[in-house]
Amino acid sequence: MMAAASPAGSASAARTWCCAGTKPPWYTPEALAAFAGCYENGEIDSRHRVRVHGAGLIVEYGLGADAGRVFAMKPIAPDVFLVEPTGPGIAYRHVFRFERDGAGAVVAAVVTMERLKGVRLDRTARPAGA
Repeated sequence: MMAAASPAGSASAARTWCCAGTKPPWYTPEALAAFAGCYENGEIDSRHRVRVHGAGLIVEYGLGADAGRVFAMKPIAPDVFLVEPTGPGIAYRHVFRFERDGAGAVVAAVVTMERLKGVRLDRTARPAGA
């Protein structure tokens, strides 16, 4: 029996999905393309680019001069992905919960990480041809 889920998008909600014996969702390349794009939050000067890479998604952190931090995104629930970055100074997981509008288009990602909880990143651009 699955335990009651905590608020959507929280790190504990991600753990509930992962640990409850449910299988993570599987996405076709076309479905993954719906998540691709640039996501930003001007208040904390945060920019991320999500791209389809092979049979999954990757996220690029720090677009611009400090680019180069690229990590795989693992689906753990519908529209929810786990990023487990590894690298100097990065030792915590991030949970990306994508939000959709009434028509089903992805419009934002809410990111929860060690110190920042529920940071909304608005989608500012889609890749060419999307």
